[in-house]
Amino acid sequence: RDALNKKHLSKRGTPYSVAQVNQCVCTLRQLFRYGEETGLLMHENPVQRVKQLPYRQKRVILPSNEQVEQLRLVLKSNSPDGLDLFDFLCATGVRIESSLHVYWKDVDTRQNVLHIDKAKRGGYSVPLFPALNAVLTRLKKPETQPEERITKVDSIKKTMNTSCRKLGIPRMTHHSCRHLFCTRALEKGVDIKTLAEWLGHKDGGVLVLKTYGHLRKEHSQAQAKLMT
Repeated sequence: RDALNKKHLSKRGTPYSVAQVNQCVCTLRQLFRYGEETGLLMHENPVQRVKQLPYRQKRVILPSNEQVEQLRLVLKSNSPDGLDLFDFLCATGVRIESSLHVYWKDVDTRQNVLHIDKAKRGGYSVPLFPALNAVLTRLKKPETQPEERITKVDSIKKTMNTSCRKLGIPRMTHHSCRHLFCTRALEKGVDIKTLAEWLGHKDGGVLVLKTYGHLRKEHSQAQAKLMT
């Protein structure tokens, strides 16, 4: 465990991150547990007592709204389909893996929700926010079929990396779009529990509060100045 985090290098030539090391520990623990359950392991699980490394939550750094618009213009010029994916991710907060399995038939106008069936913690739904409705209206063509995917490309990682570097703005990844969605929601006053449901979390907002608690405090202080 310690060697992975300090000595062994990943393919990028850097030590493995705390998250990667902890995933390795969990995987080994499950493998040895399987060995115990099936009678293949004749002694105590050697990984059971190995604790995971403490994880320090990183502060989320995102571009400003003006910088996001600059990025959108570059994406529009270089990759129109990439811009569609970017806007969809920012308007829904879904993970990139989930976006690959969202189809037009998942748009439920009767209940005013978009169903996300393939997700990390199980299926969930998000409301058809005005911003999301605008994106869907732009993307839907007269010949669009219910079985078609809403977004056409699987990744814009390289395009975003290159564009952010040229623009001189904070680096954005697919997951940054999810962070951006959360940040905008909190700035508009959406409560933690509701936001957690929109993200497909099942913990009632614990992870959201842990990740974005500082944003809520900053927004609270800004709103406090209105109380004269």
